[in-house]
Formats: sequence, structure tokens, C-alpha cells
Amino acid sequence: MTELSATQDINALLARIQALETASHRKEPKVASPKPFSGKRTESQEFILKCETVFTAQSRTYFNDSTKLAYTINLLEHEAYEWIKPALMATFEKKPDWVQTWEAFKKEFLKMFSDIDIKELSYQRIQALKQTGSASTYANEFRRHSLNLDWNDEPLHQHFFRGLKSEVKDKVLSPTDFVDLNPLIENAIKWDNLLYQRRKDPNNLKSTDRSNVKSVQHSNFKPWNQAVQKPQQWQTPRPTTFGSGPAPMEVDSIRGPITQVEKDRRRQKNLCLYCGNSGHQLMNCQQRPKSQFRKSISSIDQVPNQPAKEPPQ
Repeated sequence: MTELSATQDINALLARIQALETASHRKEPKVASPKPFSGKRTESQEFILKCETVFTAQSRTYFNDSTKLAYTINLLEHEAYEWIKPALMATFEKKPDWVQTWEAFKKEFLKMFSDIDIKELSYQRIQALKQTGSASTYANEFRRHSLNLDWNDEPLHQHFFRGLKSEVKDKVLSPTDFVDLNPLIENAIKWDNLLYQRRKDPNNLKSTDRSNVKSVQHSNFKPWNQAVQKPQQWQTPRPTTFGSGPAPMEVDSIRGPITQVEKDRRRQKNLCLYCGNSGHQLMNCQQRPKSQFRKSISSIDQVPNQPAKEPPQ
């Protein structure tokens, strides 16, 4: 070994030692501890996963099996602690292997407290799982249940694709185009997010939808002076009044029908058959209606000639 190579090795070793010393003085991140485990089977896997998360984040503190086991056992209570207490109280010669190494403890723990029918339960839930919200939420639920199944990629692809919304399926097209499950999930989430943005953006309405909206608005539009149209009714023009007397409409409404005796009296005294005044005849009466009561006036004029009767005394 030359002197130059030896110097390089020494410098590399010193740099490595310095890096380790710097890392040892660096504070480990704070991680929340899992809540104590009392023996509930549905929480056993979550408890172990959270313990291992603490071990990963604080690797200098929990650097061997003894520290990991001490941390985990300290979080056991009630039924779970009663399960491990006999093994802890046993002599060194009689202590089981699963209280000496972390991997052995984890395997024994899950054998004792995990759900016996967890595979069947996960299978049933995946069969019934459908996307009702976002694709990311659906994917998280699918991944959680698929971890308990020993399926290969093909059935996982088919079941995941089957539970997607129809509009997302139309974009993904086929699950067989993806080798792994993760790319299929990422593709479905991408299209689901894009479709959501299109639904939220009013500028992305289809042209046909906009034309339909315009046609509906146009059909319902009415000018302000035609907004309410009533059926056209025949109206009589208001006749011009003469003098200070009441208008013909008013006279007619006040006069009402006259008796045959009154008609004969007006003829005998040469009075107007309409208003009963002297000095003019029916055709020249300024108070009679000009149009709307023409028929009734003509009926008044057409009276058979009968001898006049004297009014009763």
C-alpha cells in the first residue's frame, strides 16, 4: 500500500467518524405513541404498525430487540398484558423465544390477537367495495383490505377496476394494460381528479349543453309588455257624451227595461222611445248607444201597432 492510498483511507475514515458523531447529536423526530392495546382483535395490526413506525423514526433509541420489546410490552394492558405476563415471569431457561426477539414476538402476537377470519372478512369487503367518493379514498380502502389477501396482480386489477365509477372506467379503459396495481391506481386517481375539475369549471360545458340551455332560456323569454297575455276580448269604444247629462251607458244602466204601457204612452205623447224626453225621436236621441245596443234599440223600434190604452186612474 502506498503512502498516498493510506492517507486517503485515513481521511475517508475520519470523515465517516465525523458524520456519525454529527448524526448522534441530531435530535430524533417526535412521533406519537400508539394508544395502549387491550386485546381487541380488530386493532392488533394497527397497533403493531404504529409501534414499528416509532422504531423507524427513532432508530437510535430503539436500536435492538430488547428496546423494541420493552416499548411494546409497556403498551399492553388488560387481556393483552395477562397473555404475556406468564412469559415475563418465567425463568431465563424457560422464557419462550417470542419474548426475546421482535420478529418472533410480532408473529406470536398476531397469531393470538389478529382476527381469525380476517381473510374472509377482507374478501367480502373487497367484493362489496364501490367508489362512492373520490378515487383516492376508494384506493386506500382497497389497499387496506387487499393486504390480508394472498392474491396476485390479475385478480386485484379486475376487482379494483370493477369498483370504479363508470366515467373513470371509460378513461382507464382496461386494467390489463397495467403490469402492477399501483400504476392502475395512480391512473384512476389522475382521471378522477381531472373529471372532478371539469365538473367544477362552468367553462367546460359541452357545446350541446350550452345550446340546450340557450334554447330553453329563449323559449321562456317574453318581452316585458307581453309577459302576461290575456285572451283578447271585444271592447266597446267609449261613446262621446253630449251636454251635461249622463253618458248613454249610464242612462241605459239606470233606465233598465221599460214596459209596453210606457212605450205606448211615449208614442201617444210623441216622446222619445229611448230617453222619454220630448223634442226629438229615437233616431235622433243623443243619449242612446251608437253600436253596442243597436240590436236592442231596433227591437224597441219594431213594436206592433196596437190601440193605445189609457193608464189606470
